[in-house]
Amino acid sequence: MGWWMAEMAGGFLLMGFVAVAMSRLSLSETLFRARGIQQVIGFFRTIISQIIRRKEPL
Repeated sequence: MGWWMAEMAGGFLLMGFVAVAMSRLSLSETLFRARGIQQVIGFFRTIISQIIRRKEPL
């Protein structure tokens, strides 16, 4: 990983905070949506890991 990875992550988080502030979402709704996104990411990770583990060609 390069030195720029930490800077990219910080910018990504900052833009997320700016988007929340601009849309005037409450803290509870923001956390609710973040939890939903986290579940979607977990779902896709599971699918990708199952595809990678397959021995037979697609």
